[in-house]
Amino acid sequence: MRKGKIEPKKLFATEDVTKQCDELIPEIEENIADILKVIGKKDVPRVTVGPYCDKPYPCPLEDICWSFLPDKDDIFSLYSGTKKAYELMERGVLRITDIKEDISLSAKQNIQVISHKSGKPHVDRKAIEEFLNELKYPLYFLDFETINPAIPAYDNSRPFEAIPFQYSLYVVRDKGAKPECHSYLASGDKDPRPEILKQLKALLGDSGSIIAYNAVFEKTTLRHASEAYAEHKDWVAELEGRIVDLLVPFRGFFYYHPGQAGSASLKNVLPVMTNLNYDGMEITEGSMASIEYYRVTFGKNIDEKERKRVYAALEKYCDLDTKGMIEILEVLRKLCA
Repeated sequence: MRKGKIEPKKLFATEDVTKQCDELIPEIEENIADILKVIGKKDVPRVTVGPYCDKPYPCPLEDICWSFLPDKDDIFSLYSGTKKAYELMERGVLRITDIKEDISLSAKQNIQVISHKSGKPHVDRKAIEEFLNELKYPLYFLDFETINPAIPAYDNSRPFEAIPFQYSLYVVRDKGAKPECHSYLASGDKDPRPEILKQLKALLGDSGSIIAYNAVFEKTTLRHASEAYAEHKDWVAELEGRIVDLLVPFRGFFYYHPGQAGSASLKNVLPVMTNLNYDGMEITEGSMASIEYYRVTFGKNIDEKERKRVYAALEKYCDLDTKGMIEILEVLRKLCA
């Protein structure tokens, strides 16, 4: 962040909205009357669900209004199929397994329907094999956890920029070799990026595939960190060419299991392909990891016992994300064996 005094006029742009407000004033009294009329009713108004339920924000009554949907296989699990799901709902179709063959669907949606009806995963062995053939040993499985505070916590950062505070790295030197585990979790309020970049530069070597799940996140995180610490910029630029996205086989539907419920996220893929899952863990997803780390690192009156408890939960969560990628890759290999 640039230091020094900044004039308010450079931070905020002003606009006169008096005219727009004046035009809306006549509607206020009418709207209030309508609102009071609804509030005065004994029963909840009967409103059909629709795309407006999430606009401009998700409705807090979602669990009530959408309770008519089945617990699993509901049509809103169709991949990129919200519009199609509403069309099906109007026809009285609520389950993917009830979709008839005469319904026009995309190729990926067709894969879903067939898989859900059979109860078996769809496997495109040729496409998976082509993906696996791109991997070069040693393999590096990398996962970051980040914070993205509205008010930058460190110099040389922007509002809402993803700042890595933790990484988990497993290295598999050769086929069949035992994974080597490396990890780092920043334990103070000092900017963790220089240390993370320094450690990864030593660990990642100059050859081999770096595997991440939804790798655009890891790429962007590394790129922004190297922009703040320019001595690492050339190295990170070279590194990007080695990064492989493990999301590809699932986003491309090379593999699809009905238990994924239309999602290719790691949280959905891992349990259906392996014996691993996030059940019973204190931290179960990235936003929770970010909030908890920020709370115990920058919050006031946090005792050391509480801080250590959260740090232990963060280590466990990040480790499972990375370890899970190794397990998933092994299953993909077995499917092509």
